Amino acid sequence: MSGERDLSVLEERIAEIAALPDGEQAAAFAALRREHPAHEQLLLRCETELRRIPVGGGQDPAAAVGEQIGPHRVLGVLGEGGMGTV
Repeated sequence: MSGERDLSVLEERIAEIAALPDGEQAAAFAALRREHPAHEQLLLRCETELRRIPVGGGQDPAAAVGEQIGPHRVLGVLGEGGMGTV
């Protein structure tokens, strides 16, 4: 598989894993690492960062301003609606 195609597949699979319940994500990442051993370190970092992302839980979205998520920093709240805050 070409490098760009390989990363595209990994991106899709990571998004699918992120949508899984917390209790299923570790096993899914382990399976993905077995399928793509050349990207094991990248997948371990993705798994670690995914665990750091706060999910719902009634937290004040403004409290995340200034937080670092992977290589990205939360600068502010863009908007709010019935489905959540961006």
